Amino acid sequence: MQIKNFQEAERRLIDLIETIKLDSNIKHLYKYHGINDPIGKQLGIEIKEQALHNQYGFYMSESPKTGKPTITIDPNGSDEERLNFTYFHEVAHHIIRSDDELYSFIDEKATQNADLNALKEKLANIGAAEFVIPSKDVKEAINENGFSINLLLELDKKYPASKPAITIQLARQASHKCFVIVCEFGQVAHKETDQIELIEKEKISNSKCLYVRYATSSPSNKYSIGLFTTISKKHLLSDVFENKLPLKKGKDVIPFRNGKEWKELYEGMYYKGKVYAVFNLEKPPSPANLQPELFKL
Repeated sequence: MQIKNFQEAERRLIDLIETIKLDSNIKHLYKYHGINDPIGKQLGIEIKEQALHNQYGFYMSESPKTGKPTITIDPNGSDEERLNFTYFHEVAHHIIRSDDELYSFIDEKATQNADLNALKEKLANIGAAEFVIPSKDVKEAINENGFSINLLLELDKKYPASKPAITIQLARQASHKCFVIVCEFGQVAHKETDQIELIEKEKISNSKCLYVRYATSSPSNKYSIGLFTTISKKHLLSDVFENKLPLKKGKDVIPFRNGKEWKELYEGMYYKGKVYAVFNLEKPPSPANLQPELFKL
């Protein structure tokens, strides 16, 4: 069956991951378990751990030494949440590379001069999120409570393995146009490999600042926010971070890298050292108006 668009590719990837999870018979939360990780073994992936510079992990479809698909990961290069997300991000790369339908879709997009790397990274992020927190659970939470960044708190209690995965799922299961972002404070580090999306090389300050670490758009939103975009000290999200506000609502510019002055309503919250925010391009529907069919891909 030929995949015609990104939504079909996303659905195909989620179906593959659901099958892998069923076959694994793992009862606990999905998280990285070291070089003998059961998902890696199930998929025939060799896992190596070593210190890495400017990246947390990478995938090779065929190791030059062993000929096997290999994930190399730095177990000490990040916190547990990012380690979990990085590992399943690389696992998703393997699934995409190993599936003829998905790989043919990506290959076709490449011939159309699409941003191939960004496409692969977007799919891999969605795949990583699906391992850590099932999309159907996020759909149910939105359906019962309505869409809000506050859902992160509820979902984090049930799925504490990776909050970035939760935010990705919130965006991907939203029925309205929106952005969901995760902001961190620190020195902006750009990965300069083709394994992780990132951005073109540019001169940046060595000083610490608040910046976009993860960003996801809802399916109906054709726009995107670039990773590692710095947040102005005058932006209301900086106020959320500096004053550790549990929730703030307001209107401010969407943090596009090109500096476009586009203001929208947002919700921002400080939670465990990071800022989580949603910019709504449309008013989220109330729980009473949400129907299951709205969530179908």
